[in-house]
Amino acid sequence: MWIDDENGLGGQLGSAISKFNYPATETQLQAFDAAHLNPVVMDPLYGAMIKSQRTTLQGSGDYTYISNSSLADYILNLIETQVIPFQIGKPNDQQHRDRVAGQAEVVMSVVDPYVTEWVVKCDADNNTAAIFSAKKFVLTIGVKFTPTSEMIDFIFINGPQGLSITEVINKNV
Repeated sequence: MWIDDENGLGGQLGSAISKFNYPATETQLQAFDAAHLNPVVMDPLYGAMIKSQRTTLQGSGDYTYISNSSLADYILNLIETQVIPFQIGKPNDQQHRDRVAGQAEVVMSVVDPYVTEWVVKCDADNNTAAIFSAKKFVLTIGVKFTPTSEMIDFIFINGPQGLSITEVINKNV
């Protein structure tokens, strides 16, 4: 949603963006946010400005905002590149799980000022005998981005075929 410039061309925004030809009220901007839309308005000083931080149509928690999803991307990248080892030939024993959990806790302590709560789980509860026999390794990191958001579990499953990451909203917290 955006406002035409003085030439009626819409400035630098793409043609696929729907036009909103009247200034939006605060109530309308809140309605756009509730509908998971990022309204863009033409500010007389700054030009086109995004008036919300929604990033997805999925979910309604605070994870759908740019700042939190960017932080999640940062966490996932660090865990994937710095913590999870290439799994072929690596043991899934207590010493290995403790080392990976410790490294994950170091990563999470770096982002601690920017999240409300976090937890690292890498033990025999999520690395069961079935996981061990499949030659896989599981690390779970739970993150609560704001006091009003839900806890999101990032489940890293590493095995001979590579790493997969699953995101699950943890309703049990």
